[in-house]
Amino acid sequence: MKKNGFMVVECVIASVVVLTVIIVLYTQIKSVIRTYNKSYNYDNVSSLYSLSNFRSFVLTGDNYDKLVSKYQENKNTNSSVCGKNYVFVSCSIFNATNYCDTLLNVMGITTTNIRPQQIIFTSSDLNELKSCDLKHEAGMLKDSFVDYILSLNVDKEENKYMLIAEFDDSTLASINLYRASEVQNG
Repeated sequence: MKKNGFMVVECVIASVVVLTVIIVLYTQIKSVIRTYNKSYNYDNVSSLYSLSNFRSFVLTGDNYDKLVSKYQENKNTNSSVCGKNYVFVSCSIFNATNYCDTLLNVMGITTTNIRPQQIIFTSSDLNELKSCDLKHEAGMLKDSFVDYILSLNVDKEENKYMLIAEFDDSTLASINLYRASEVQNG
């Protein structure tokens, strides 16, 4: 009888040790998977490259001025707390024929590459945007897009903006956008 009692205690102790090891391994693996997904989905090379090409396009001609004026107009007229802090980049802002095709070509995107689902233009000082309830008020932004915005660092310099994009493959990227002369003189 005593031998059976000892065996039960041994089984309980062995089970506790095995369960503890399994729980520790599970939490570690979950952390590694979360970090991997974040590194794959946030600011990967192809997304940053596409967005960098778009930034170069915006900085040519009067495209930058059009975006800034649309942003300022939106800031003054939009009644939404969140909505006034960003502008969706769309074909209508630039009033150009075949703009969308030009945009995709400039970004180096063909039919086989990832395509941007949405691009927003906002101030690089994200404090106002982060302080509003993006998940509820900004209904057009997906939760993953909002989570990405909330993970970004804030740059408090004036006259600096940023582009934030979400692509078809669910990757997200952001890049600063400003004219060096405006930051130096401002």
